[in-house]
Amino acid sequence: MTRYQSHNNRRHTRCKLACPVTIHSGDDGDASTVAAGDLSDGGMFAAVPVSQAPAVDSKVDVTFCIPRESDRIDCFSSVATVVRLGAMRNKALAGVALQFKKPVPLLLG
Repeated sequence: MTRYQSHNNRRHTRCKLACPVTIHSGDDGDASTVAAGDLSDGGMFAAVPVSQAPAVDSKVDVTFCIPRESDRIDCFSSVATVVRLGAMRNKALAGVALQFKKPVPLLLG
């Protein structure tokens, strides 16, 4: 896990951490399990298949687990808003920036 600050003003420090994330979008129960690229108490960035990318401003439910150094695994769930979609090098994937409805105390620092 790597801590880093981006060049813009973020409220929460982001950490590079690859972990599986399940994103439930819409009322139809569609779910995608994808990999998060980075996490913070305020949100996350994940790569999702283009065909399953939720729309900007849509609400999604996210569930993810973070492995700890003590061999413990902490799992979290949150409602999030899709704040940005972006292209990825792999054209089959879209980058999705999610902002949690309420900050989640991930204890990554």
